[in-house]
Amino acid sequence: MSENAFLLLQDMDLENVETQIVMQCAPVIAGLKISNLLILGNHNKEHVKTILKETGLCWRELLNLNNQTTFLVYRPKKLKEYLMQQNVQALMKRLGYQSCTQKELVENVQKKYRNYMVYRGAFPHEMGLLLGYPAEDVYGFIENDGKNFLFSGYWKVYENMPAKKKLFLKFDQARETMLQLIACGINIIDVIDIYKEEPLRKAVG
Repeated sequence: MSENAFLLLQDMDLENVETQIVMQCAPVIAGLKISNLLILGNHNKEHVKTILKETGLCWRELLNLNNQTTFLVYRPKKLKEYLMQQNVQALMKRLGYQSCTQKELVENVQKKYRNYMVYRGAFPHEMGLLLGYPAEDVYGFIENDGKNFLFSGYWKVYENMPAKKKLFLKFDQARETMLQLIACGINIIDVIDIYKEEPLRKAVG
């Protein structure tokens, strides 16, 4: 986090729903990422749904636990395109999927994630694919049991570190810009609308 972003947060209500949406989901709002997780208290759940209904973003509840709800906030068309990539399809088959539809992936991750969080079952590595992480990094994480990474940012990087560090910087810059807008009194729906027509940028490269 940059010094400017840190200073901004000193004067902001961190419990505010709009601030938390920006903090957790700026990359997907900006069109730099396919999806993000959004974790908020249950008392804010309906407010989040109301906000997202006014945007071009889709959402799905993945988990409700300990008075918190975990949402998947995503761009369905781009997620579908990503899942059709050959290297993603190959990794999904390695993880036991005969097909790799968006619906199948979301439903399975939802079940496995709950099992992991509630019963300490196996971690669903396909969560990384659901979040649009590069397949080579998801594969690297599995093969190395989360160790031996080149860099750790928004995810653990195992290949093409320079490009991904640049991408992470763009994520940070998007979050800082949106925090500035929120701090100026612009509501989150209008912030999302600013980026709505922006095409989803290529994730890496």
